[in-house]
Amino acid sequence: MKETEETEFISEDFSNRSLHDRRFLGCLFKNCIFSKTGMQNALFSSCRFLNCSINLPKLEGCRFQSAHFKECKITGAEFFVAERRFFSPTFEKSLLYFCNFSGLNLKNSRFQKCQLKECHFTDSNLSGVSFDECNLSGTIFHSCD
Repeated sequence: MKETEETEFISEDFSNRSLHDRRFLGCLFKNCIFSKTGMQNALFSSCRFLNCSINLPKLEGCRFQSAHFKECKITGAEFFVAERRFFSPTFEKSLLYFCNFSGLNLKNSRFQKCQLKECHFTDSNLSGVSFDECNLSGTIFHSCD
């Protein structure tokens, strides 16, 4: 498993590339594009995503541990297939369209000044989650704590 630590990725295009089984620790992704990027079983621990475009990523087993997304556009992300035990993201001033957070433990996660359009939260643990100044247009909440 390849490990990358404290590295800055600026304006990188990861579209249609595989980051399968990679480990990113404390990295910054700025102005990067992740379109149909294979992130299966990858780890993003304490990573920051700034002004990134993330479109239809492949997230099976992916771990976002203390990941921070700021000013990102995320479309069609099926977060529910990510590793559930280590899913603790923060989203700030981001656009999240057609994302699925069903079945996830999002306890104490933060969504601040985001637009969540037609996202799904079914059987999700939302205790302590904040949706400060968010637009939740068309977002579905069903059987959530």
